[in-house]
Amino acid sequence: MFLARKISLKAGLSGAFAAVLVMAAMPPAQAAPPSSDAVAVPATVPSTSPATVQAATATAPRKIDIAHPKFVELKKDGTKLFVASPEGLLSVIDTAQGVVAKSVQAGPTTALALSTNGSTAFLATGTSVTIIDASAMTVKYVVPVGDEVAGLVVSPGGTALYVGLKTAGVKVVDVAQGKVTAQIPVGGSITKLLATPDGAKLYVLKGASVAVIDTKSRTVLATDPMTGTDGTVSPDGTRLVTTHGWGLSVINTATDKVLATFQTFLEPSAPVFTPDSKRAFFEDHGQPYYPSPGRRVINNPMVSQLNLETLAVGQATPDRQEPGTLVMNPDGTRLYRSNATVIQVWGARSEDSSIPLVEDLQLGAYTSVRAITPDGSKLYATSVDGNAIWVLDTSGPPKNVWKDYNSDGATDVLARDTAGTLWLYPGDGKRGWLPRSAVGSGWNGMSLILSAGDFNGDTHADVLARDAAGDLWLYPGNGRSGWLPRTKVGVGWNAMTAVVAPGDFNGDGKADVMARDAAGDFWLYPGNGSGGWLPRANAGTGWNQMTTILGPGEFGSPGGDIMAKDAAGTLWLYEGNGNGGWLPRRQIGIGWNVMTAIVTPGDINSDGVPDVLARNSAGSLILYRGTATGGLQTDLHVGSGWNVMTAIL
Repeated sequence: MFLARKISLKAGLSGAFAAVLVMAAMPPAQAAPPSSDAVAVPATVPSTSPATVQAATATAPRKIDIAHPKFVELKKDGTKLFVASPEGLLSVIDTAQGVVAKSVQAGPTTALALSTNGSTAFLATGTSVTIIDASAMTVKYVVPVGDEVAGLVVSPGGTALYVGLKTAGVKVVDVAQGKVTAQIPVGGSITKLLATPDGAKLYVLKGASVAVIDTKSRTVLATDPMTGTDGTVSPDGTRLVTTHGWGLSVINTATDKVLATFQTFLEPSAPVFTPDSKRAFFEDHGQPYYPSPGRRVINNPMVSQLNLETLAVGQATPDRQEPGTLVMNPDGTRLYRSNATVIQVWGARSEDSSIPLVEDLQLGAYTSVRAITPDGSKLYATSVDGNAIWVLDTSGPPKNVWKDYNSDGATDVLARDTAGTLWLYPGDGKRGWLPRSAVGSGWNGMSLILSAGDFNGDTHADVLARDAAGDLWLYPGNGRSGWLPRTKVGVGWNAMTAVVAPGDFNGDGKADVMARDAAGDFWLYPGNGSGGWLPRANAGTGWNQMTTILGPGEFGSPGGDIMAKDAAGTLWLYEGNGNGGWLPRRQIGIGWNVMTAIVTPGDINSDGVPDVLARNSAGSLILYRGTATGGLQTDLHVGSGWNVMTAIL
């Protein structure tokens, strides 16, 4: 274990990457060199006169006031969000407008279900079921079912409602008539009711066994001794994963036989699947301990992955707080997790590796992620103590995308060797590296290369490079460790003695560039979000005293920050104020002149805080982990042989 301590740091870095041992890396089978004859888009010479930087326009999470939100269902087309409180108030939110459109009062509620087309809502209200016209938001029927409701499942056509009862089996409600038309005894106490996507089978989870119901004949096909109190059916309907106190089981829905059972820690959550049904993610709540009578504490909750093809549980990723809820985005590339205070965005990676943390989003206390729109643009979370629904814009890239070239959620590093080959060192999210690959040749013709973040607004990390003539080129990343055709985005950049990409410096949600001219003036070139520029603004003078200038992103403040090393080797942090200006600078290290390269790669170790990499004279690569307070802590050796690299970013 590495303990944080206050030290005088003697190292640094200048780029974005995860440490990989050069000697161990294998050359790639394929590489995409930058095209030397790519068609250039005419570029405007950066302005020579200062201009006022516009105020921030980026949207923060929005709050919709609503009483005690607990149960949430999103209409399939994403246009309406239905929210029910335990007191029985059902509200519908217009997702386009972000407002509560209508509400209707029912009885105390323990469950909510929605028909596939969103025309009818169903509430479990004590020992009855309330059927609501979801367009008019009026109660159509209150149907007595004679027992406490344990679960609701609506048939694909919306004509039948299956009601799982605590002790009285399953009842079938005719939705059009508003009455019970059949009862299916299953025995035991029901904890969860699930169905295959085609509605052909119901699975009744009863703790020590699972009953399988044929919905056409409304008969029990089998009662299998497979333990399950919660669970999920895969999107393709071929697998049922049930969870119980200390493990989970995978069931083939064609044969209803257990394929595998895995032991976990305490109370794994019902899993969420990737759209292709090949992987599932679940909360493994960790080992409990009891510090005092009646008080249980969960130790080291974690997120684990289940490979449905190989039937193996992948390596767990420890959480930093209490267990939360999980939501997968529609394309399976992001996993959102919530708990008491934060929502976390995780890169959904290969089956047997940890899931690197991409971003923390601070919300009100007691939040739970509940739903995401079909296009992945909005995420909804409930906030019980705040009486609110939080709406998060998830259409853009997470913050870590500016140093992630293969779209796996982990911070990567690019490095150019003496032959001019550009190498990608994919980060593993744990301060290490996956095998490197060559992603270009002929890069010796560039006098400057920098990671630009998502400069053109396509959610992929890009690179900016200056050639010997002073032309500035954008190499758009394709999100798959390669490049799209390059475009010229500027001329005359030889006048600049330093160029860095700090992320979003002026708070408008777009990646920016900052540059120092020969006179020592420091200029902000705001990106327009589509690969071009807004008018530049003077951001400072006297920067000639700095021998190295770096753009670490949000290192210590909400805005893009700058690190700079002076001639004495002192490392300074200049925090952006999020609106194109500065907070007072802070000294964060001394003795950094012993380093031959300093790089600000982003979050190498997936702890949610940007880090610093530095190469010493022996060629060793050192990781200095960032702290939550904008400092640096204990150095870690993460590579050797890096003296062969002429640029690291």
